[in-house]
Amino acid sequence: EEPGSGTIVSDLRYPEAAANRQYNAAIDGLEALILAHACAGVDVESPAYFEGIETAVDAIANEYGST
Repeated sequence: EEPGSGTIVSDLRYPEAAANRQYNAAIDGLEALILAHACAGVDVESPAYFEGIETAVDAIANEYGST
């Protein structure tokens, strides 16, 4: 792949349903940010970065819930 490009795969999204729409949209945004950071050379595998992502996922779940 070209430098600065890539893909991201995760199991953070919930099944497609009206009740999960906002949660999944927020997760999509978070994943886009992670991918952008990785493409820019940020160490997205560092423990501190991972802890921040866990905190963000928890906040998204608290805000939008899930089914």
